[in-house]
Amino acid sequence: MSVIRCDNEALRLENVCYHYGSADAPINILTNISLCIARGETCAITGPSGAGKSTLMHLIGLLERPRAGNLFIAGQETSHASANVRAQLRNEHIGFIFQAFNLLPRLTTLENVALPLLYRGEKKRAALLKAADWLDQVGLAERVHHRPSELSGGQCQRVAIARALCGNPSLLLADEPTGNLDDETGNKIVEVLLEKNRTHRTTLVIVTHDKVLASRMNRQFYVTNGGIQE
Repeated sequence: MSVIRCDNEALRLENVCYHYGSADAPINILTNISLCIARGETCAITGPSGAGKSTLMHLIGLLERPRAGNLFIAGQETSHASANVRAQLRNEHIGFIFQAFNLLPRLTTLENVALPLLYRGEKKRAALLKAADWLDQVGLAERVHHRPSELSGGQCQRVAIARALCGNPSLLLADEPTGNLDDETGNKIVEVLLEKNRTHRTTLVIVTHDKVLASRMNRQFYVTNGGIQE
């Protein structure tokens, strides 16, 4: 059994496995993944398409459960935690920038960004003010009352980034955060993410095919054939 530990850990995986299908005929995606990421580190997860990068992010983000092994967030084992505990950990500790945006179509950009704060029980006025500030930081101050259908793909990506940052997460997970952005906007967004890391010690884990972006992270992990190497 492989156990890797680090000081002041933000997350830790011990022999985590994930497969689709039945136990009798599994389609293995990840096998015995063990890693530890300390608070405040920046990490890139790279590898070929279909290797399991997004699956790994969904496991870390508590959107999926491992089929075997243990996963710790902020020192708490989550693999066998109840749905309510996992939801609370997601809301309090994790910001997730989805590749598919996952914006609610009936809400304005301002309301979408404020949603995690409202779920947390924050007063609506305070939540909307914070949301407006983050939309300004990602260059969408003039789009606060637009709905997702009225935005371009790149603008929707920036709304998703503002929503992930608005809750001040200790762990920020980003699945191809610059994939829908032009180079100039993408570079500005990366600076926003890195500034968040520097000022708040936010742990940043990014899935990316961009080698230049990956090289800016403290650590790089390569996922292939169900395994991972640093």
